[in-house]
Amino acid sequence: GAPASAQQAPTALPALPDVRVQPIPETFATSDSDYPPKAKRFALEGEVQMAITVGPDGRISKCAIHRSSGHAELDAQSCAIATQRFRFRPALRKGVPVEDHAILPMEWKLDEPEPAAPPGG
Repeated sequence: GAPASAQQAPTALPALPDVRVQPIPETFATSDSDYPPKAKRFALEGEVQMAITVGPDGRISKCAIHRSSGHAELDAQSCAIATQRFRFRPALRKGVPVEDHAILPMEWKLDEPEPAAPPGG
């Protein structure tokens, strides 16, 4: 008779593992000008945790506050910046880009005022 292996399906490539969304760090740059003016004036700081949905295109399609910083201005600005700028390598299911969900933290911290440097120094 024929060998048993002849009855099996042709050898398939190993299944591609499912991959979660991966942040693209260089898109996560923020600057001092991103700090909401009112929050800066009152020296508000804190960490926001955003519940995000990342589409197959690597962009955030939905953003909600998972855990508040305690300051509405910082919470709102976090989602605004993340949705506008942050990019991800999309999640993959069987090698195909798919929507995925993640918790994304964002810390708001004011820089210490720098001591005045002498001119030309």
